[in-house]
This record gives sequence, C-alpha cells and structure tokens, in this order.
Amino acid sequence: MVGIAKLSPEQHGQISGFVLGLDACKLVSIQLLELPSPPRSSNDQEQLKATLWNPYPPQDEPNSFIQFPPSGDEARQSSIFCLNMDFAGLCGKDLRHLTRIVALLDGASSVFRGLVFVYEDGREQLFGTRRPFDIADRNRLCSEMSFPIDGSKGEGIVELQVAYDNHPISRHVIALKMATNKGHSVVFKSYWGSGAPAGIAFTPEVAYKAPSGHTITGIIAMTKQPGGEMQSIGYHSMSSDSIHGWPTIDESPQRRVEHILPISHAYLKTAALISRRNGLCLTTVDLSSVKRIRISRGLPNRPRTSEYISGLWLDFWDSDRPVIVGQWIEEIDVFDIERGDKISHIAIWQSQESDANRFIKHNNGRIQGIRLASSRGVTKSVQLGDGAELLVLNYSADFFEELHGIVWAYNHLYDGVQVLSRARKGRVMLQSWPSQPLRIEDDPQKMFWEMRDDLGNVDRLVSIEYSFLDTSLSGLAFRYGSGMVIGVGQLRQGLSHSPYDKRISVEIESDEKIGRLHVARADAVFALTLHTSKGRQYKLSADHSKDEGAWPGWVTIYDLKYSSRRRTEPDEEDTEIEWIFAPEGFQECVGLWVTMFNRPRAKNMVKNVQPLFSMRDSPGLSRE
Repeated sequence: MVGIAKLSPEQHGQISGFVLGLDACKLVSIQLLELPSPPRSSNDQEQLKATLWNPYPPQDEPNSFIQFPPSGDEARQSSIFCLNMDFAGLCGKDLRHLTRIVALLDGASSVFRGLVFVYEDGREQLFGTRRPFDIADRNRLCSEMSFPIDGSKGEGIVELQVAYDNHPISRHVIALKMATNKGHSVVFKSYWGSGAPAGIAFTPEVAYKAPSGHTITGIIAMTKQPGGEMQSIGYHSMSSDSIHGWPTIDESPQRRVEHILPISHAYLKTAALISRRNGLCLTTVDLSSVKRIRISRGLPNRPRTSEYISGLWLDFWDSDRPVIVGQWIEEIDVFDIERGDKISHIAIWQSQESDANRFIKHNNGRIQGIRLASSRGVTKSVQLGDGAELLVLNYSADFFEELHGIVWAYNHLYDGVQVLSRARKGRVMLQSWPSQPLRIEDDPQKMFWEMRDDLGNVDRLVSIEYSFLDTSLSGLAFRYGSGMVIGVGQLRQGLSHSPYDKRISVEIESDEKIGRLHVARADAVFALTLHTSKGRQYKLSADHSKDEGAWPGWVTIYDLKYSSRRRTEPDEEDTEIEWIFAPEGFQECVGLWVTMFNRPRAKNMVKNVQPLFSMRDSPGLSRE
C-alpha cells in the first residue's frame, strides 16, 4: 500500500527546511519547516515542541524539564531551525561517559556554529557544522575550544549563561558559559579586534539554572540557515536520580587548585596580532605542579592539519582538573614530570606564513614543533612537517626567573603562543632599559654573562658566537664553561656565496666584565661592540673595516655605569650616536635582551639588543 500526502506552508508562508525522522535504515517521517509568520499568539513554546524530534521515547514529565530558547524579535529572524543536542542519550545513559565539550567558533564572525560532545571511548557527537557556509572562503573551518568534564565521577552541567550580540538585523550567540555541579566553569567566547580587543568581562543576557536535583542532558539551539549560526539557546534536564547509571557525586575532598590564568588586557593585546580581520580564542594555563603534558596535532578537515601541533592537555599533581590550551584534536605524545620537578625550558617552532599587518610587522603562523625540558633534565621534543623556514622562540627559567604560564591564542588561520616568566621568590627582578621599554609581543630573549643553577653554582661565559645574513646580525650564541650553549636566531654555516655569510667566535676571559655596549641599527642590528673591564673591544659586525662613525643608521651606546646623563650626537657620516647611561637604582648588568624580527620577510634577523639588568623593584618590562 502506498500513501501520498502533500505538505504545504501556511498562506503566504515560505519553506525554510525539513525535519526528517529515520529508523535504522529508512525514512519514517517528514516535517515541513516554515519561516516565522508576522506576530502570532503567545504560545510559542507549544508550537516549538513539535519541532523537537529525537529517536528516544518521551521521558516521564515529573523527572524531566525543558527550557525553550527565547524567540526574541521574530522580525529579525529568518530560516530558523531548532537543533536538539541530546548529548546524554536515552535516559541519560551517555552522561557518565562524557569527557569533553567542544565549542565550534567561527573565526571570521565570532559566532557559534555548533557543539561537539566527546565520550570515554573516543566517540563524538557533532551538533552543527565545523565548516561555515561561506562562498568567498570555502576552506574555512571553525576554531575548536575544549572544556574537560568528568562524567565518570558524576560531574554534569547544571547552569548555562548566554550573551548575544544583538545585531539590528539578526542576533547571534557570541558567548556561552557552562558551569558544573563540581564548581567548574568555562566561557566559550571569541575575542575580536586588531589592536586592543575589548570585552574581557562576560556579561550574560540570559541565565539558566537547572531545577534542584536536575542535570542538564541536552541543549536546544535556534539556528539560522543555511549558515547554522546559533541565535538563541535553551536546555532540557532530568532528575539526577533518574539518569541511567549516574554515579553519586564523589564527596571526598577535591583537589581544587585553579590552573587557569585570568585573561588580561596584556594577553589580549599580544594575541590580537593574529586577528587583524578575524576573531580569536584565548586559552591560558598556570605551569605550577604540572604532572603530565599531552601533545596534540591536527587532522584533515580540522582547523589544524597533521603537520601542525594544535594544543596541549596538562594534568597536575595538586588538582583533579586538567587544562587544555590551544585546540585538542589528536594526541601524539606525552611528557611526564615527576613530583617536585618543574618546567624549565620551552621552545616553539612557528611557521612563517603571513605579515598580517604591515605597520606592526608581526609574523603569523602555526606551530610545527615544541621542545619541553624540566629542571631535572628530562626532555621531550616533537617536530612535525619539513622543518623548513621556521621561527624558533626559546623560553628558559634561570637563576632570576621561572616559567609560570602559557597563553595560547588561535583562530582558524594562526596560533600565537606566549610563555610567561616571573621573578623567583626572594630573587631580584630583571629590567630592560627604561627609556626604550621592550614589548612582550616582541618575545625578548635573555642571554646571561653567567648561568646559575638553583644552588647558586656559577657557569661562566667563555665565548660568543655570531653570524650574519648579508649585513644584518642573524644569530647570537653564548657558550659556557660546562659546554652549555644558549642561542637566539640562526647561526649561519657559510654555505652561500655572500662574503658576509660567516660564523665567527670570540673568546671571553673569565674575569672580564662588560662596561659598555654599542648597538648599531638601521632596520635590523648590523653591529655590536662590547667594551670590557680589561680595555678590550669585541666588535661583532659583518664588515670590520668600518668604524662606528661610518655606519649608516643609528648607534646607541649604553654606558653601564650609574649616571643620569644622556646625550645625542649627529655624526658627520650620516650616523646618529646616542649615549645613554644606567639610571640610579639599577644593580648590575647581567646579560643581554635580544629580540628577533618575527615577520617572514625578515626572518632570522636581530631586531634589537639591550642590556639586561637586575633590579629589586622593576617598573619596566612585565613578562606577563
């Protein structure tokens, strides 16, 4: 027997979509969706219930609750589709297996495109789309922001807060906060702007809290088609007692040390360099008491492909709560750290892909390698791709400072990783030259005249190695008595035909002190001169035949003795020489700050060199 039926919209209505019901192998029902008509009666919720379809039998009314999304101003809405994200499954049986919730955020518009729910066995439920509908950019993929959740110990979502952009034409969800019954929470949000993005504070317009004794088992989203932007959000919940296999919440004392750093304007200012025309996600972690660091790479048809590192998953000795920075896609390696050990070195290999803003001249790229080392000498290196044309950023703990955090910013195009340092307890702070403050976004690297371990043992500088790319300084390395080498940039091997492509080493006597530093710059640094306490001069330049007065550009002379004098002298050979002196209160010059150009067309060129001072009360560079 064959039945035929005709589905038609109401008078003057317009078809916007279909709801299809399926069993294991065939279509069993079809429903027509229409655009909202002009003002209707107020029983919107009753009309909405008909569009909520799922393959499970209805739950008993006393044990379940549905909070429908607000309809908002219907005149602004078009092509509305109701997405029922029933992530808990039949009778909530999947809730105890839930391990992670992922928000899909469109980097080009900062709107939500969907949610992904990940379970213990690796299974994923995707609601929405990873690929925005965009004719102009068909390859764009949503950024992924993850929130770990421990369903096996009875952790579930009990509260939702939503913020909207309230665009005059069509409002969208721009931020979603989830809170669990164990006091953990996350704000899924993109930040927007190319200079100093605003909007750090989360200000919700709608807040939902599940009824007492209930756990949220599904999220209802009104989405706009064909793009799938979420326009409003609701939820449905069940009594925790009626959820299948739901464990009793562990009442034992929880290790609740928080390892997420609060987002600050300083982090956003630097992160904004990757977001000239796009939004970005920002994730942070505190590196104290790290137990394990898991490393993730990308996959095809995800925001990072397999030749890029996409993010890190960190577990801690003093907390049951893991933290994810970046995008967690596929685990490829693990770095275990013993109790009491600390992260002492992080190196990042970043691809050089784009000069996003020709005025700030900042490189943008993705992460192709990472090296981790602990204070006890345990190391882990992961490098993907061909390793060519990479910008290498090194961050090391030292006698004065320790590594204490990571800020990982990302969008659908690029990654920006900052490693944060802070003064060790009871130690002096490190200070840059006050009249020429360093910017954290320049990733200044530290090089010391002598290295000290935690016990105060001294490893003295014995030689300086350097090389040039054409006439610009391209790399600098300090070699110490123990054989340890600390380097910045790239040391050339003399393989090209350029007369300046050379690698040179100068020996430093053990009792020599640096008393004056001359830095010659045009765009990049092309010469350094070190004057020592023994009257020696070490001239690091591509062309030793030229005197400083013949160098075209700007020469800054740092006199490392304490004085308030400063003078500038134009030279007859088109060179301007500036003398500046260490201010009162600076304790000792302990090394150099070195910053590299981090834009593709100037890769492996030293941008600036400054003295590095120790100081107890430092108003200068903030390493955070």
